[in-house]
Amino acid sequence: LAATSTEFGPEFPLARRLSFDPVVPEHKQIGITVVFGIVAPTSTPLVGPIETPWRFDPTFQPQDPWAQRAMFSICSEPESRDELRVVQTKCWLKKFRTWLIAGEKLFPSRDFDNDLVSFYYSDPITAQQTLWFEGRQMKACQIEFRADVADTSAAQKILKYKANWDSFIDTQNKEASVTGHRAYHLSGAWGRAEAELAIIASTEVTIALSVLCSGLGILLFTRDPWLMVVVMLLVIGIMAGLGFFMITIMSWKVGAIEVISLVVFVGYSVTYSLRIAYDYSRVGEDHPDLQFAE
Repeated sequence: LAATSTEFGPEFPLARRLSFDPVVPEHKQIGITVVFGIVAPTSTPLVGPIETPWRFDPTFQPQDPWAQRAMFSICSEPESRDELRVVQTKCWLKKFRTWLIAGEKLFPSRDFDNDLVSFYYSDPITAQQTLWFEGRQMKACQIEFRADVADTSAAQKILKYKANWDSFIDTQNKEASVTGHRAYHLSGAWGRAEAELAIIASTEVTIALSVLCSGLGILLFTRDPWLMVVVMLLVIGIMAGLGFFMITIMSWKVGAIEVISLVVFVGYSVTYSLRIAYDYSRVGEDHPDLQFAE
């Protein structure tokens, strides 16, 4: 990846040679965001909106030079970590550092609030996209990365990659001062992977509960335990056949869509079986249609 000297300043090399060759197309690469200064809610109410969806972290003090060093470390370190496979970094602090040096000022800044306001007016697009202000003081910020890992990868692979970021951020937080030691990382890929694994892990329980509830419904309407057993066996046979077709014959990977399809088909297979069983239970020896057939 090339970097111009006007963007990052003369203290940065004109090019950074990756230790690996990117193989994932840019539009499929995972995006990771590291956040400083925002406390997210740890839980959500069962009913109703969240009272405080987020708030600024009172311990985050970017005016402290050590907090600036902690942020800059997270900006620059991932590029040298092969396990993170970072191919692009969008870090406002690198531009801020270059701006300070160009103005013959020191980094970390000893007059951070005033320097950052001046930087804001010199590059408002970068500041508006990555910084949160309250008055003339920065309260939070974000640093963005793009990694050579496909967002369409299997959930297990994505969560294994997420563990690398967990380890990296934990290490950085332990080494940082108390004014900048509560960084955390976010990615839409993490949520999708965790949701997919949760759905797959609950497949057996979900299908078992669906079949059990269907059986109770059949017993309630027909009042015939043997009909219930017959219909239950029929539904289980349909689900087993569908699973065999999807996994063995078509060689589909078991993901969230396949699991949801199986659960939905439980309902479809029970609907018609229940109707047939109900009509069968209502036919007696004196039924006109049966006497006519005989």
